[in-house]
Order: sequence, then structure tokens, then C-alpha cells
Amino acid sequence: MGLQRGLQWPLRVTPGESSHPLVTGDGVEEMFGGIIDRYWLSSDAVAIHVEPDVPLYVSISKDHLCLESRRDRDFPYQTTHPIVLKYTICTGKNIRSLHKDMMLNYRSLITDTAGRVFLTSPIWVASPRKVLSQESIQDFANRIMEHTSKLPGFLLFDSRWQKQEGSLDFNETTFPNPREILKILHNKGFRVLLTIHPFACLPSRVFEQASTERLLVSDKWKKVPLLTKWHSKVCGLLDFTNNNTSSWFLERLLKLKKKYDIDGFVKAQFYTRFRSRIPFTKFSWICKTYPRTVSWDSLSGLGSVIPEVLTLGILGYPLVNPGSVGGDGSGEIPSKELYLRWMELVVFLPIVQFTITPGDYDQEVVNVVNNLFSVREELVLPLYRAALEQFPDTAAPLVRPLWWIAPEDVHAQMCGSQFLVGEQIMVAPILEDGRRSRRYLFTSWLVERPSSW
Repeated sequence: MGLQRGLQWPLRVTPGESSHPLVTGDGVEEMFGGIIDRYWLSSDAVAIHVEPDVPLYVSISKDHLCLESRRDRDFPYQTTHPIVLKYTICTGKNIRSLHKDMMLNYRSLITDTAGRVFLTSPIWVASPRKVLSQESIQDFANRIMEHTSKLPGFLLFDSRWQKQEGSLDFNETTFPNPREILKILHNKGFRVLLTIHPFACLPSRVFEQASTERLLVSDKWKKVPLLTKWHSKVCGLLDFTNNNTSSWFLERLLKLKKKYDIDGFVKAQFYTRFRSRIPFTKFSWICKTYPRTVSWDSLSGLGSVIPEVLTLGILGYPLVNPGSVGGDGSGEIPSKELYLRWMELVVFLPIVQFTITPGDYDQEVVNVVNNLFSVREELVLPLYRAALEQFPDTAAPLVRPLWWIAPEDVHAQMCGSQFLVGEQIMVAPILEDGRRSRRYLFTSWLVERPSSW
């Protein structure tokens, strides 16, 4: 189904007794997060897929999945279609073979493997709690290079690099000489990424231009732009169902890339209740989980990483960015133990991202991180590269639940704190404060396999 408040693996319940409209939200105040799908997969090898035009309400209890089609005030999308519940039920030999059939029949799996570059290099993101400026970026890069010079990777600017949200121009106050800082970063070995989004915020020339040229999502009858909010600013949303909008946006990006020698762009994580089919919110190679708290918590901290990554993998996203090691920049510094346990987990995931550098601790942490990256390079990346190549044909997630190799094992079906890298490595990280050991599940398949460990 996707991201939701208090997500568990496997999915057991939706909080509360009533059903909820299956629409994107923030996953905090609203029930569901920014990535959802009308697809459910049961351990009994039964799958359900609901058509996209159904105004769908969902509730899940211990024993039942309840689907309703109705037109209520809390369903944000207007529809003129008759209220019907149109769905498909499929069965298969087991949960794994059924999932493969569902993905290949209900997905247009992307064949472009350009996203593989994020497997090999970490992403560095400056803290959102600090001012983003030319000076702060250079200081951040210097701290990275001081202790982890072998791991420059990608340096990502969040959307505050812009003069105005959506302007695609550097802020002249905080970045008086963008060419200079970009040259410095490139000389240090970084590849620079800029965060972009489909909003044109008020007041700005971009909004005026987009409104005049009818490039924004607009009211169907009144022909005026519909407004939403982005980072507390009132904005219009670019309508990428309009080919003119796509061409206009792409032209601006290419000019920006050429002018400053930008290495690439990353879409900001967002959700909107406008039903506009925006291309870069569609099925894609890469997605990011929601920001995590600096905690061991199973709802929003370290303990929540595996359930979300497994869920997104099953929905068909091969490369999942689990967020920054230690939490996503709340300003709080995680304890040394939490930071290292987080690192021990994400080194086995497709993408590794940092906001707090290893050098912010001590040499022991730096050494552990460098050693873990050596393990990643030797053991993990070859498996992920092969899985990524095979993905368009197999639809097999890169991060796999234990039931992938034991589809009829009840214990494997219920395990949400372990995962597989390919079919060769099982990862069972410690996710609790102060623990030095843990119980882990060996399926019969794993026990019978020869191992070098």
C-alpha cells in the first residue's frame, strides 16, 4: 500500500477504527505518506489491485482488509465517474511468484539504469537547521575531506539555494559567487546536485510567467491557478500534463546546468492533493523515505528504516534513499552508539546519505565508517549492480524481505527487522540502545546453503 503513519512490516493495521481516504499526505497529521499504491500482497499468495479512478477508502484490522468506494467531503479529488469499486484479485503459487507477476503486469518497469551512480558514492547533505550559504557549504566540504577524503561523492544543496522558491536562480545574498564555490567543490572531487521542485511560489516572476502562459494546475472551469503551500509559502503547481510546461521547465534546467556546470538535479520530497500526473512523482528508480528523528524509535527513528525500505522495494522502487545516517538534520547530534548502529544498517542499503560527518565524532568512528565502506565495496555493491541490471526483467527488489527465499515460511513472512541483499547476504542489525547481541531468524533455505561466514 505504501508509506503510512506507524508503518509496520508486514502491514497489520491502519490506526483508528474508521477507514481513511487513500490519498497522499505527510504521514504524520494525515494517515498516509507521499508514496502510496493501490496494491496489496498477502502471505496467502493473494494480491489485490484497485483501479486508479476509484475514490478509495481503506482500513486494515488484524484479520481484514476493508476497501470502500464513496464520495465524501474528506476525499480531496473531484470525480464525475460513477461510484463503483473496481478491483482485480490475483492468486499465485506463492507470495514471491505472485508479486513478480503483479509487477510485470501492472507496471511499466524502467530500463534506464542511470541511477546506479548513487550505489557507489555517498550523498552529503548540509543540515537544514543551518543557514545554507557559500561559506557554510565550503565549511561542510572541508570537514568531509578532512577525515573521509576517499568518500567525496555527491554534495546536495537543498532548495534554499534559490533566490525564490521555483526561480531556478542562485540566491545572490547567500551565494554571491556560485561559480567559485562550484569550482572548489569539483576540485575536491564532489559532484554537485541541486534540489528542485514543481512549485512556483508567490511573489515571483516565475509565478507570473507560469500563470500568464497557463503552465500551472488550474481550476477546470474558472481557469485560475490552484494554490497550495510549500515550506509555508503560497505556491502554484506546475502542470506537467501540459507539454508546454515540460518543455519550459526542461529548458530552464538545461540553461542552469550549462551556466554553472551542475552535475544533476534531485526532486524534493513533497506531496500535494492536486490530482496532477507530474512525471517526476511517477514510478521512478529512486525514492526517499520521510525525514527521521534522531532516535532508536520504531515509528520515526532507526527502527523505522527497514519497514519503509522493504515496503518501497515491494512497490517497485529499486533504489531507496533511507535518509541521513543518525537522523535527518534536526540539529540534534546522535549519540556515538546510535550513529554507528545506523551506519551498520545503511551500509547494506542501496544509498548512503550523511548530514553529520564521521569526523564530527572521533577517529574510532572515522575508522569504522571507512571499514564499513570497504565491506560495502567488496560484498554489497556487486550484488546490487547485478540486481539493478536484472530489475526490468525480474521486478525483484534490491532490498529483499526474508520471504523472498522462503516464500512459504511463516516466520520469514512476519520478519520485519532483517533483510536480504540479493540471495547471498542476510542482514540482521542491532536496532536497540545498549544491545550487544540479538536474536535472528535463519530460514531452512539459509541453513542448507553453504556459507563462508
